[in-house]
Amino acid sequence: MDFVSELNHFTMYREKNESFNSGYLYKYALPFEGVPQHVELTLWFQDHWYHSITISVVYYIVVRITQRWMEKRAPYRLDSALFFWNCSHALYSIVAFLRMSEDFAHSASQSFYDLVCRSVVPYDVAAFWSVTFGMSKVGRWSIFRFI
Repeated sequence: MDFVSELNHFTMYREKNESFNSGYLYKYALPFEGVPQHVELTLWFQDHWYHSITISVVYYIVVRITQRWMEKRAPYRLDSALFFWNCSHALYSIVAFLRMSEDFAHSASQSFYDLVCRSVVPYDVAAFWSVTFGMSKVGRWSIFRFI
């Protein structure tokens, strides 16, 4: 029972132990690429992780209700909206991949352990793209309109 209760304490991060990140700092960063309040953001995500389950359940319910509602209706013409949605998502994915690949390449050049076990520097470019990736998953639930 102690192990289960310890899962939510996250003491290794709350004590600001820096040995868990790769230590790689980007040579060039755009003005918006950064996480200025990284400690507060990390603690917020740690304290509210269960919202991912809540969002998943709500998403499932909304999709099922929408499917039943649309059973006897004519399909919406959303071809152009879907095209722009997919283009914007592809553009975001390409930019995020290119920006994060620098950190990935650095970790891969160090060791397999660093590649798999070390995180990104919590206030640098890769952290920004990691946060936006996580937030995009929440926003992507609206894709059910196209299903």
